[in-house]
Amino acid sequence: PIPELLRSVRLMNSEKVDMILIACITASYFYEDIIQECNCSIVHPVLELEEYLNSRYQSGVSVGIVATSGSVSSGIFESIAKDDKFQVIYLSKVKQATFMDSVYGLGGFKSSKPPSAARQKLQTCIEELVQSGAEIIVGGCTDVSLAMQKRAMPVPYIDLIDIIALSAIKFYYK
Repeated sequence: PIPELLRSVRLMNSEKVDMILIACITASYFYEDIIQECNCSIVHPVLELEEYLNSRYQSGVSVGIVATSGSVSSGIFESIAKDDKFQVIYLSKVKQATFMDSVYGLGGFKSSKPPSAARQKLQTCIEELVQSGAEIIVGGCTDVSLAMQKRAMPVPYIDLIDIIALSAIKFYYK
């Protein structure tokens, strides 16, 4: 994906944009490659999440991550756990497969009208994280943001799309 990401950055450079928001969490893994070509600020969702958590929660809080297998395996969320400030909890392999099916499977969130079955699969993933000790759930995939029913959450939910939107607002009103 790097050539396409860099093509997009060059296009934005030519348009003299002030800021790029990386909305795809998986794409933020390539931040170091992107920043080399960029002439503006880039909002990195995981770095913004880290700042958000540090400003609002005390050390020792367990953070459950609902993200794609690519994001999880890349280790992108490990910065949250640096200095043992927060404990990061991931889905088990079985529930990770369930989550991926809820996103990419037939009738998943990427389909035009995801059925309640996809939302139910997501809910079972969240339940596993809470049972594993998560005190906060982070939607580490934009598809989670689209499907999440925040009212039904048993613990606080942090939507990375909300976090980067707040960062953009702060940037433009500073």
